[in-house]
Amino acid sequence: MERRVTNLSSNEQGGNAAVHPKHDEIASQVSQWFTTSNSQIGYEVVPTWFGFLGTFGGTSARVILRIDDPHLVEPALIEATRARRRAVSVWVDDPARAQILDSALVAIGCTAGASTEHLALVGDVRVASECVDLTTKRASDEQRVEWAQIKLQCFANSEEPPDSGALKAELATRDSERPIAESWFAELSERRVGVLAFYTGLDRAAYLLGTRVPFRGRGVAQTMLAKWVRDGQLAGSRSHLINATVGGAPAALYRRLGFVDVVHWYQRYDLDLEPAPTVT
Repeated sequence: MERRVTNLSSNEQGGNAAVHPKHDEIASQVSQWFTTSNSQIGYEVVPTWFGFLGTFGGTSARVILRIDDPHLVEPALIEATRARRRAVSVWVDDPARAQILDSALVAIGCTAGASTEHLALVGDVRVASECVDLTTKRASDEQRVEWAQIKLQCFANSEEPPDSGALKAELATRDSERPIAESWFAELSERRVGVLAFYTGLDRAAYLLGTRVPFRGRGVAQTMLAKWVRDGQLAGSRSHLINATVGGAPAALYRRLGFVDVVHWYQRYDLDLEPAPTVT
C-alpha cells in the first residue's frame, strides 16, 4: 500500500487562516535557527550540495534536504553519514518536497516520523477558560531538577516519580538548551502544577508545555501561555511561536488560542546506522 505525505499546513492547503504581519521575516528567522551554527548550544551546521548538515557536539546529526530529485537521496545520505555510526534525523522542510522524496527515503531505510509545524500567534491569545489564580515563576538553576521531574510527569501522564535514567537524560537535554532558553513553573495555591520552556529572543518560541494530571481541565496551559505572551509583549518580542505535531490535539488547542500562522514546517525521518566496529 502506497504511503503518502499529506500533513500540509493550512497555509499550504489554501486556507484562510490569519497571517502574522511579519510572517516573511519570522519564517526566515525560524529557518535560520536550523540552518545556521549556534556555538552557545554546540550546534554546527555546514551547507552542502544537498542542503544542510548539522551536528550537536559530535553526538548526533541532522540532515536537512533541499534537493528535489529522488535519485539524489541515496548519494546525499551516503555523504552525510560517511564516517558517522550513529542515529541520524533527516528533515524535509517543504511539504511539496516531502511528497516527492518520501518514497526514496523510505526505500533506503528511513522511518517516517510526525510532521511538525511552528505556529505564530496572530493578535491576542483567545483564552477560553482562564485559571485566574495561576501564577508563573522562572525556574532557577537550583530548581532545574524539580522542573525536569515535573516535565517528565506531565508528559508521562503520571504522578509517579520518573526513574533516574530518564531524569538524567532530561537534565542533559535541558542543560544543553539553557544558554538560549528559559524554563517556567506554573503555580496554583503554592503548588507547582505545570511547566513551560521557550527559546528567548526577538521571536520567542515555546517548545515544551505541560500540566500535571490532577490539575488538567482548569485552563492551566492556556493561562500559562497567555501570561507568557504578555511577558513577551512587555519585553518587546516581535512574535510568539509554538511548535506542535501536525494534526495532533495540542496543535488544535494552539490554533483555538490564536496560534494560526504556519511559519515553519518539516517532516522528520530517522535513519539508524550500524554500530561502528570495535577496533582491537
